Amino acid sequence: MSPGELNFLTAVNRWLPDASRSMVVPMRERSWQLVGNDKVLEEMRSGRLFEPGRLGLDILRCRPAWPPVQQRVFGGGRWLVVESWSTFESLCSVATLAGFDGRIIFRAGAQVGTRVLALADAGDVPEKPVLYFGDLDAGGLRAARLAAGVAQSAGWPAVVPCRELYELTLASEHRLPQPPASAELAGWVEQWFGGHLGERARTALVSGLIVRQEAVGLEQLSGRHLLTLLNEQPRPAADTRVTAP
Repeated sequence: MSPGELNFLTAVNRWLPDASRSMVVPMRERSWQLVGNDKVLEEMRSGRLFEPGRLGLDILRCRPAWPPVQQRVFGGGRWLVVESWSTFESLCSVATLAGFDGRIIFRAGAQVGTRVLALADAGDVPEKPVLYFGDLDAGGLRAARLAAGVAQSAGWPAVVPCRELYELTLASEHRLPQPPASAELAGWVEQWFGGHLGERARTALVSGLIVRQEAVGLEQLSGRHLLTLLNEQPRPAADTRVTAP
């Protein structure tokens, strides 16, 4: 047992005598009450302490409480997670016309992990690997790595790069100077993308010449078939649904 797990269990044991008098509260509130850190319970929940027959949120008298997931649901097909709100809107516009049979999810910046957990706690699980498209910079790719890790802990299929959209991003004539990313992150990015695209993405990060995903805007998308970019088949025209934020 790790020191962190031991400290958490010690705190839980101190609290348990008061459990029957406790209200059911949001998970982060209970985490703060137990250990003075609102994120610890989330971390422990994906580990061995919460395996079947051990701890559970019911024992700790708490519940998940996540922000609403902003998404467009077109059908039961492939999921695409998008970093920028502008790109989210543009992709949704093109998807409607293209007959895309999946869903497009706004990742909400560094909160992508909470979006994955909110969907997982609602019992909403993708059937296929989830496509991800974000900025080709350190922040966007750290978020991609976070999404991949949280998805794995939630029992989802893999989160994979939407290669064709990233290829379009790298085709932009513009580059934005930024401090170079760490070698550790650049190495993960190269492996995540794989192949020649991985090499190009790594070069962009270590050179400090990055590209925002707004390079793939409505005008660029309108001249291409979105389903080809996503390797998807069209849906029946009457199957479109929209979920409220």
